[in-house]
Amino acid sequence: MDFEENSDALSAPSIENIKNIFGDQFETMARLNIDTANDNILLARESLAKKDIENFKRAMHTIKSSSRQFGALKLGNLAEELEKSSIQEDLQEVKNKFSQLVEYNKVVSQHIEAEINNFTNYRKEAENVSVNSLESEASLSDGDVNLTEEFQQLYDCMQSGGYIEIDRLNKLDCQISKEQQEKFNQLKSQVLNFEYGMASGTLNTIAIGMGCDILSDD
Repeated sequence: MDFEENSDALSAPSIENIKNIFGDQFETMARLNIDTANDNILLARESLAKKDIENFKRAMHTIKSSSRQFGALKLGNLAEELEKSSIQEDLQEVKNKFSQLVEYNKVVSQHIEAEINNFTNYRKEAENVSVNSLESEASLSDGDVNLTEEFQQLYDCMQSGGYIEIDRLNKLDCQISKEQQEKFNQLKSQVLNFEYGMASGTLNTIAIGMGCDILSDD
């Protein structure tokens, strides 16, 4: 049976509902469903060979239930037909239907594997987005600020003669590049001495060196 020709092997609403219910455990449950079907097909094949109607029907009942739970409705219906069949009355017909079920189970398994891959890729993408988001937030956490905005505010404050606390500059230490650390220490000294005119020029030099555009009178 062709994979593409049996695109309805799984019920989309059912499979999505299962993903929502099991979350991270979806792959585990999906593989358990595949294994359950395969194990019971093996049991059913052995039962057919022995004409063991009870175990054959038991295997079909299990496949029927597990398939329908996972949205494999057609496979479940085939299993139900076989569950209700009588091996003694028409063994050949049962064998023919069972062969159909075995082949169709292969298609269902392929679709479940595809859903596992889709789900795994989706989770990875979601995790990457989450990590990127956290990294973005972390880049501005622990006192980190937008340097361009902070430089501009400091510059404007210096130009207007406003008071600047040295702690405000200390909080920027970890964001200042190594190349600008000497200039930044000079800036601190100028601020401590209220040399705001010189400090604004030093700040402008640091900003340019770090690629931050601030408005200046230069």
